[in-house]
Amino acid sequence: MRGGGPNFSRAIEETLSEFHRLRAEDAQFSALIRLGEVELMLEKISAAEKAHWRGVLSGIDFQASLVERDWPELHENISKIRRLAESDRKLQFEELCLVLSLRLGVKCALAYLSTANMTIEIDALKLIDELLIEMAKDDKTRQAMTSAAAFISKNRGGVFLPSELLPQSWMH
Repeated sequence: MRGGGPNFSRAIEETLSEFHRLRAEDAQFSALIRLGEVELMLEKISAAEKAHWRGVLSGIDFQASLVERDWPELHENISKIRRLAESDRKLQFEELCLVLSLRLGVKCALAYLSTANMTIEIDALKLIDELLIEMAKDDKTRQAMTSAAAFISKNRGGVFLPSELLPQSWMH
C-alpha cells in the first residue's frame, strides 16, 4: 500500500474472488468487468506486486469465453447511457452515478479485452465520453457529475479515483 491509499493487493484478491463467483454463475460480462478492474489496478502497484498478480492471472483460463463474442451487454450499457444522455431533462444524482458506473464497467471490460488482444468494432469509451461531455455542457451538471464520481470512488474504497470515472477529455 502506498501513501495510505487503498490496499490494492487486497482489492485485487477480493475482485478475483468476485470474478470466480460471477463466472460460476455464468455472468460472463460481469466476470469480464472484474478482470478489467484487476487490469486497471495493476497499473497502480509496484513491479513486484504486479509480477505476482500477473502470475495469478495467467492461471485463469477465461480467454476461451471471449472468443466469438460480440458482448451484447456492452452494447446494452452504451444504449442505456445514450438514452440517459439524450434525455431532455436534468438527470438526478442517482442517474449520474448509474451513467458513470456503466462507463466504468465498459472501461474495465475494454481494459481486459485489450490485454487479451480482443477488439470491439466500435470505440465504445470514446462514444460514451462524447455523450457525457455533450450532456454536461453546463457547470451545474458538470459539478453534479464530478460529485457523483467522487461518491462512486469513495464507495469503491478509493480503488478508482474520481478522475478515472469521468470522460478522458474532461476539463476541470
